[in-house]
Amino acid sequence: MVMKSKSGLTYVAELRNGLPEHKMGHLACFSVGMFALQAVNEKTEEERLSTMKLAEELGRTCHESYIRTTTHIGPEMFYFNGEEDATSRNSENGYILRPEVIEGFFYLWRLTGKPMYREWVWDAIQAIDKYCRVEGGFSGIYDVYDPKKGHDDVQQSFFLAETLKYAYLTFTDNSVVPLDKWVFNTEAHPLPVMS
Repeated sequence: MVMKSKSGLTYVAELRNGLPEHKMGHLACFSVGMFALQAVNEKTEEERLSTMKLAEELGRTCHESYIRTTTHIGPEMFYFNGEEDATSRNSENGYILRPEVIEGFFYLWRLTGKPMYREWVWDAIQAIDKYCRVEGGFSGIYDVYDPKKGHDDVQQSFFLAETLKYAYLTFTDNSVVPLDKWVFNTEAHPLPVMS
């Protein structure tokens, strides 16, 4: 369910027993790319603009979940309570090297050409490098607001397969895996678009 917070952030709320919970998970940031891809396939210009606007608004919210933390890495879950939107609660402050935010920025960059999305990817990668790099690789962190709480000592497989792949592709020429000829599945494997 798409909602807007009092401060103007657009988010995808979870439903529990038919009622909205005013929170959005890092995982839900995949919807940025989903709506951006839908936008370029809409039938009318009005629909294209409306759907891309939604994708960009969700992208801004996911970006806010990053820049409102000490580490500039987004938490596993963030809330919209009218006071501190796009922030987390204690038990959901971790980051496990997830790709969805960078994935969304990649699609926005490729489909709009707006440099800000490329900059957001670079900022996220720099923050991940600063706070998640460990001897021998990368590790999730327990608290994006307090990096002193340490690492979880796990380098998830999707970090290499997805997070770094989308970051890399953001800085390649658009002819590398062009989006009109390839589609990525949920694990970021490129599959050819059949005509």
